[in-house]
Amino acid sequence: MNSFLLWFAPFLIFFICSLSLFILDGNKAKEEGRKRKTWITVLFIISFGLMMTVIILSILLLLLTIAMVQNM
Repeated sequence: MNSFLLWFAPFLIFFICSLSLFILDGNKAKEEGRKRKTWITVLFIISFGLMMTVIILSILLLLLTIAMVQNM
């Protein structure tokens, strides 16, 4: 379990940082009457995609482990 958390933590930290940047830039853009910065939007999309990929792969690995244990 600890190795999973060590493997999962960088993706979670990256996602949280990009989400906070996305929200802060959205608030500042609304105050200043401009669009969001493109690189922050791209960073958020990439981090969201990586996070979803990690979650899906973790679920598939868990299902594979359960299937292997049931066949023993």
